[in-house]
Amino acid sequence: MGRIIPLQGLAPGLLPEEASLARPEQFYQDSAATYRHIFNVVREGVLIYTWDGRLAETNQAALELLGYSRQQLLGRQTRFLAAPGRKQLPGLFRALRLALAGRPQQLEFWIRHGQGHSLPLQLKLVRGEFGGQPAIIALARDGRQQSPHFDPLTGLPNRNLLGERLRLEMGRIRKHGGRLAIAYLDLDGFKPINDELGHDIGDQVLRALGQRLQGLIGPRGSVARIGGDEFICLLPLKPGEQHGPRLELLLEAIASPCLELTPRLSLSGSLGVTFFPDDDESPDLLLRHADLAMYEAKRQGSNRIAYFDVAAARRENELQQTRRAIRLGLQQQQFRLFYQPKVDMRRGTVVGLEALIRWQHPERGLLPPAAFLPAAENDELIVSIGQWTLKTALAQIQSWWQQGLNLGVSVNLSARHLHHPEFMAHLQRLLADYPTLEPGQLELEILETTALENTGRAREIINSCARLGVGFSLDDFGTGYSSLAYLKTLPATTLKIDQCFIRDILHEPGEVAIVQGIISLARAFRQQVIAEGVETAECGALLLQLGCDQAQGYGIAHPMPADQVPGWLRSWRPPALWQQLADKRWAQEDHSLLAIGVEHRHWIKGILEYIGTGQPLGDDSLFDPGMTRLGRWYEGRGRALYGDSPEFANLEAPLRQIHVSVQEIAELLAREQPQAARQRVAALEAQRDQVLAALTRLQLRVAHPVQGSRLQ
Repeated sequence: MGRIIPLQGLAPGLLPEEASLARPEQFYQDSAATYRHIFNVVREGVLIYTWDGRLAETNQAALELLGYSRQQLLGRQTRFLAAPGRKQLPGLFRALRLALAGRPQQLEFWIRHGQGHSLPLQLKLVRGEFGGQPAIIALARDGRQQSPHFDPLTGLPNRNLLGERLRLEMGRIRKHGGRLAIAYLDLDGFKPINDELGHDIGDQVLRALGQRLQGLIGPRGSVARIGGDEFICLLPLKPGEQHGPRLELLLEAIASPCLELTPRLSLSGSLGVTFFPDDDESPDLLLRHADLAMYEAKRQGSNRIAYFDVAAARRENELQQTRRAIRLGLQQQQFRLFYQPKVDMRRGTVVGLEALIRWQHPERGLLPPAAFLPAAENDELIVSIGQWTLKTALAQIQSWWQQGLNLGVSVNLSARHLHHPEFMAHLQRLLADYPTLEPGQLELEILETTALENTGRAREIINSCARLGVGFSLDDFGTGYSSLAYLKTLPATTLKIDQCFIRDILHEPGEVAIVQGIISLARAFRQQVIAEGVETAECGALLLQLGCDQAQGYGIAHPMPADQVPGWLRSWRPPALWQQLADKRWAQEDHSLLAIGVEHRHWIKGILEYIGTGQPLGDDSLFDPGMTRLGRWYEGRGRALYGDSPEFANLEAPLRQIHVSVQEIAELLAREQPQAARQRVAALEAQRDQVLAALTRLQLRVAHPVQGSRLQ
């Protein structure tokens, strides 16, 4: 390093040259000691490299800055300190050559700190001498103080460097596997520390917390301060490693290193966490998701951890995409109305059509309502859809009217649309646009649950529509746990029985009871009743017998485009079975006779299921003639009501035979002979139909003629 002449330890009155000549050995000893003292008290890190690139000497400041001991560094090549993956060695070697040639150099160089993380250094390289040989003297400063990558208060990475490290870690995980926890930490109650203890104490708390977090995260992870009292931790997880304990330690770290600084004030934190690659998004979105989770933790209370719900976020993203596509679809006229006829089964006439929206998606084809309406339900978008549907339906009614078809159309309304403050005004404007139409040709349908949300508002709107001549029906009736008081207050003209009660009405006795109850309610309140989901003539026939005359469903017609409706009207005829029942009705006391046929189907269905599995029947009520519902009805209520009828007497033989067959099947299953039991299936089904035919003859025998053309 050249000659060093100490400024202390000189004899009084002697010049340096004279002292050197008087006591040369002592002079050089004192000079070396002074040199060593100065070398180690300098605040900058000093590293001396020999001409061949080996570290020959370093001071204490450099050791503290780099995080190594002297033994770990002395004799090492310059490349030893280089942070991996940065491709900076060529630039360093060039700077060393230039400095050795007498041209001082300055550069930023990232090193691998002794604790494992990367650290930027601001290096100044100059030529010197060491041991009589040319050497490079490197003056090193912590680059975080001036670097755009570090927080100047805590020395931790800032948001810029955090983003870079996050991208690198994501790439490593994609290549080698593993998981990464991204934890967003916000302090609870930090403001009182600044207000009451001062900003100096607040800064000390933040620095202490940063050091504690970095120690807990370890060399493989990263801690960044991104502003104020907010930190982000990147926590790599090994396969199968439980994240909970390590995240809990982060919360504990908030209070423990700061107790001596804030003895009067408590400190806690809110931690929001997301995991990569479970949450496989961009670095910016991952940080945003962790931030959202942190706010959820704050909402739940202090000192909590909340996790970002990836599945919910994906659903929300898909929801927003669908909403944007729907808005575009409305602008580009991609939506269509299909129409499903509603008929009077007794009269054999069409009483109207229900308008059902479809989306002619440019990529996915024709979509049913269930594929897109749920995305719009809780958004103002559903109001736009409803307004479009009303306008399109009214235009179609007028088009049919001009073709000589006087048809009514019902339109479904959402709760949000119905309760919109401008609903009535908009409806009045639409009706005014079609003055030639009767308002009664439009019927509005609302879900029963929609009416239940705000009965008072629903009643007000229904009454307002009634004054205009527009009718109302309650859709999906029976699914909203209706009360008699509620039904009495809503002046709806029609109840639509939900298809969930109709679908299995031929085989489920419970559905028959529910439908009977709804029909009785409708009669009591003088309302029309219509059944949805009628798929077979037999289903419609049972509804006719129970007193429900109107129906719609695939057994009548599928929803169709408007241009197909006139042709369908010309060709449709009611099934012969309905015509056979059209002039008949059954008294209330005869409903048990109607229901027992369903009980019979249900009984045989259960037997067939047991045969299919090969399991023993087990329950005597399935085959004991005295315990089956059909057997009990026959010997009890049936005999009491119809015992004198020859049709009732004709039931005895097929009924006895089917019970014998079921007992034989039960014995075969009990003896573990399922194949033999399966061979009886065809005969059992034929006997079932014989009993049903006998019951039908008895039903027709006790029916009463209808006055006029429909059931009163």
